[in-house]
Amino acid sequence: DFPDLPKPILSDAFPNRYTGAMASELSAQHDYAAEFFMEWGAAALVREDAANTFKQVLLKWVEQDALPIKQVLKRGSNNKTHALFYFSQVTLLSITVNYAHNKAVFSSEERSKVENWIASRIDAIADTPWVQEVDLDNKKYLFGSLQMAFGIAAGNKRRFDYGVDVYKRAISGLRDDGSLVGDSERWGSAIH
Repeated sequence: DFPDLPKPILSDAFPNRYTGAMASELSAQHDYAAEFFMEWGAAALVREDAANTFKQVLLKWVEQDALPIKQVLKRGSNNKTHALFYFSQVTLLSITVNYAHNKAVFSSEERSKVENWIASRIDAIADTPWVQEVDLDNKKYLFGSLQMAFGIAAGNKRRFDYGVDVYKRAISGLRDDGSLVGDSERWGSAIH
């Protein structure tokens, strides 16, 4: 289902509008990449050719320093940075989960490079107001998932525990009916 392998995403050129509801060229690239890593990561568990393809694509992303998120996220909060924050996490979560499943096909040196690259993206995301100042929000839960997945992939208990804590705070913030204030106030954009 993938006529082309996903090229490393080297752009942060999201339009200055909320692209969660309206697709852009860059959000489509993120969606395509996330889907690729998910499907080829699963196939890599049972097919050597898929494992080799998954590995080569991920190493190319690492070598080209794909997902350039740090500088844009540091510039401030607007719709462009909000979209970058969300889509980068979705793409990175797909990469991280499937890297964890297929870690054995990477050499020790390759694992070090991949894990350093993933960690640098997670750390850039962590250094944003959406992570540092917000506890009950769907993008914070996504960040918790990303931290847990990377904690498992890299054997980093601190990152895993951070992700668990995000979900514990979310659960403690539930109303009696199971809804969350911040998300239910957003109507159609709640927990997506």
